[in-house]
Amino acid sequence: MVKANLLKTVSLESMISSNIELGINPSNLESKIPLWFDTFDKVNVDQFKILLKDKLFRDSLTCERLMELKKIREVLCVSNAENNVPNTISKNLKVFQNSIADKEERRRINPRVDMMNMMSYAATCNLPKDRYRLLMIGPRSEYEILSALAYGFKNIIAIDLFSYSPFINVCDLHDLEGELFFNGVIMGYVLPYLSEPKQAITEITSMLQPGGTLTIGSTRTTSTLEDWNKSNMSEVAKYTKVVFSTEDELTNFIEESSNNALYEISRGTLTANTGTELYWTGMITCTYQKESNQKMTSRKGAQVAHRLDNNSKI
Repeated sequence: MVKANLLKTVSLESMISSNIELGINPSNLESKIPLWFDTFDKVNVDQFKILLKDKLFRDSLTCERLMELKKIREVLCVSNAENNVPNTISKNLKVFQNSIADKEERRRINPRVDMMNMMSYAATCNLPKDRYRLLMIGPRSEYEILSALAYGFKNIIAIDLFSYSPFINVCDLHDLEGELFFNGVIMGYVLPYLSEPKQAITEITSMLQPGGTLTIGSTRTTSTLEDWNKSNMSEVAKYTKVVFSTEDELTNFIEESSNNALYEISRGTLTANTGTELYWTGMITCTYQKESNQKMTSRKGAQVAHRLDNNSKI
């Protein structure tokens, strides 16, 4: 079990300090914004947030930090992954390594990450972020954290089954204990890897403050679960417990798993902005909110008015 008070929180300030400690050289970074500094100790919080709005800078900083961290840290993994289907860690390590080595792969993945962060922030943009706590489940790389910081989140706790980053707590969602209350949770491409996905949603619902939001990204399939389990789509396909072909299917699952405590408030677009073009993601992205005073029935259909345009400049 992992005590809540031992979880590391990341902020703009702590990320700047880490860049200084690692000796990140700005001359090695790509950016659409001219870099006027030669060391990160010359960058303040407001300036750093502006830099993070540049997707190219976020991606470049993620890779540069990884190169420096690999010199002093090993990839850490949980000792017990029994709450996840077989091959979960090996599959995700492979995806992570491929994305770091392949810029085109990151170009496809990063906009999906940005969409989830944008949707989560848009759903709670009226709340003061100084006291706002965000839980990020399964980020894989620091890009997801940098993207969340760019959108305005200030107090982020990230957890995953493995990590090279000092800012990603290596632990299982089910192993968290103590005072765990969050204003928002972002969970991208995690549900298919869980042995008990319904239980995970139930636990997340209990962690959310009234009015808090859960943003989920999921692969859109064209197969039934039975056919998916028989396929050779990946080394975890035959163990997967849930697949979704539409937003309504995901919403039905979330509502049932949360006992209707969560209801859908927005859906992402089917295209993502890479910075130079739009491309079809094939992903399902939805945001759900925890009812403040009473349980609600499904709002499917009403959510169309709340759909977001993800052609954001961030």
